[in-house]
Amino acid sequence: VHVVNASRLQGNINNSGTISGGQNGILISDESTVSGVINLAGATVTGGENGINVIYESTVENSIDNYGTITGALHGIYVTEAYVSEINTYAGSIINGGIEAISTDVNIHGGVINGAINADSVNILEDVSFNMNHTITANDVINAGNLVIGNSLRTIAGNYSQNSSGVLEIS
Repeated sequence: VHVVNASRLQGNINNSGTISGGQNGILISDESTVSGVINLAGATVTGGENGINVIYESTVENSIDNYGTITGALHGIYVTEAYVSEINTYAGSIINGGIEAISTDVNIHGGVINGAINADSVNILEDVSFNMNHTITANDVINAGNLVIGNSLRTIAGNYSQNSSGVLEIS
């Protein structure tokens, strides 16, 4: 799915099946705008480089919400020189290739992220157990849930804070 050349999609890109592309599963580029992107449970978005790619002054007005699987060889979700209000991952979801979105908040409601996270902020929400598989780079990492480090070296680059409900588990 490509939304390019200053196009405007009045509504969301909703995926309940399979979206696959040679370079990008979903591309929003060149000053284009969509309301949001929703990848539903059981759905997949796959790209040879990026599962979802938002670039060149494009906008996702609401959020990218993942309940299914998003995969890219370089990045699951890649946002650069563009605006996405937030990225949300939910229980049962998988992002392969990590998230590169330095100006975007990532809210972890559940799920698995296989790859590094580079974002403005990363929020692990209350009642969520999140296994940190790779480096997290963010201005702020806020843990209100259960952040599981495991027994391998992991790095958080940025400010780390933990709410009273948060647990940092090193096993």
